[in-house]
Amino acid sequence: GGDVTVAASTVALEKASSQTMAIVQDIESRAYAFEFTIMCAYIVSVLVTIHAIYRSQKPSWSWPIVVLSSCNLTKYAFVRKFWKQPEPRITKKPFALLALVTTLVLAGASCIQLAFSHSMATLLFWAMPYAASAIVFGQFVPPLPDLHRPMRPAQADQSSMAVLTSLCLRAVLFRALEGTYYTTLLPLIFQEDKFLYYNRAICSLLVAYTFAGNVTLLSTQTFLLNKMPLVFEARNVGAWARCSKPATAAEQWHRGSLYGKAVVVEYRGAWWEALGINSTKSAPGDWFAFVAHHTWLDETGPAKTSRVLLVLAASQFAAVASQLVLTGYSLQWTPFAGLGAGSLGGMLLILSSCESSCPEERESKAAASAFKPPPRKPTPWALLSALRASAR
Repeated sequence: GGDVTVAASTVALEKASSQTMAIVQDIESRAYAFEFTIMCAYIVSVLVTIHAIYRSQKPSWSWPIVVLSSCNLTKYAFVRKFWKQPEPRITKKPFALLALVTTLVLAGASCIQLAFSHSMATLLFWAMPYAASAIVFGQFVPPLPDLHRPMRPAQADQSSMAVLTSLCLRAVLFRALEGTYYTTLLPLIFQEDKFLYYNRAICSLLVAYTFAGNVTLLSTQTFLLNKMPLVFEARNVGAWARCSKPATAAEQWHRGSLYGKAVVVEYRGAWWEALGINSTKSAPGDWFAFVAHHTWLDETGPAKTSRVLLVLAASQFAAVASQLVLTGYSLQWTPFAGLGAGSLGGMLLILSSCESSCPEERESKAAASAFKPPPRKPTPWALLSALRASAR
C-alpha cells in the first residue's frame, strides 16, 4: 500500500511539474512575441520617420540612427532573457550571450559613425533616457514588472499601496516615451538643414501613432504577464470613493487600519466610502489603488472574456483603421502604410492573446473532448422529429 501511495504521489508531482513548466514556457514565449512585435514596430517607425523627412535624399547618419535605435531598444529582451533571481543567468545562455555581444558591437560602431557623420553632441541625446530611468526608477534600465515585482510599502501615506499597479503604469509609460523618443523625435531633432521642407503635420501624426501604438502593445504585454498578481492586489488593497457627509459622525482614517465595505471615514476634510470587497487598507485618494480596483478587480476569467484586452484590441483596431484611411487619402501615403502594417501585426498578436488559453485549460478541454460521443450523421427521420419538436 505504501509503495502505491508513493508512486501515485510521484506521478502527481511529475504531472504538476510538467504543467507548471508548460505554463512558464507559454508565458515566456508570449512575452518574447510581444518584445519582437514591439521591436519591429519601433524599426518601422524610425524608417518611416526618416522617409517622411528626407524622402530619397537620406543623410549619411540615417542608417546609424536606425541601428542604434534598434540596439538600444533590445535591452528589454536581453534583460528578460538573462534575468533570474537571485542572480542573473548569463553564462548558461551562449547563443543569447553571442547576440548580446553582437548588439553591443553594432551599437558601439553606430555611435562612432554617428558622432563623425553628425556631431559628438548626438551621443548625449542617446544617454538621456538612461539618466531619466535612473531618476525615475533608481536604475539605468527600467524594471520589468513581471520580473522585478516590488514589495508592498509599510506606510500607506508615503506611497501608494498598489505598488504593482504603479510600477506597471510607470514602466509602460516610460517605455512608450523612450521608444517614441528614439524612433521619431531624435530624427526630427537631428535635422539641421534650414532649407529642407518636410510636412510637419505628418511627422506629428507619426509621433502620436508611435506613442499610442506602443502604449497599447506594452499595456497588453504587461497585463498578460501580471494578470493574477494585479487581481490579487486590487482585492487586497481596495479603494475609496468620495461620498456625501453621513448622518452620523464618521471616524477619522488611520494608517494601517482595515475598513469593511461601505464604511465611511473622514480624511483631510472630505468623506470617503470604502469600496473593497472584504476590506480596504489603502489611503483615501490613492489614485493607483482606485485604478487597480476599477480595472483589475473582475479580471479573473479567461483572456477571451477580459474587458481590458477588449479595450486594448479596440484601440489597436481604431489605430489600424485610421492609418488605412490616411494611406488611401493622404498624398504622402507611404509612412502611414508602413505604420499600418506594423499596427496590423500588433492587432493580430493582441487578438491571438485573447483567443489563446493557458496549457492547463487546453489540457482540460482535450480531456473533456475525449469523453464526448462521436458526432452522428443526421438522418431524415431525425431531422423530421426535430422539426416536429420545434413546431410544438
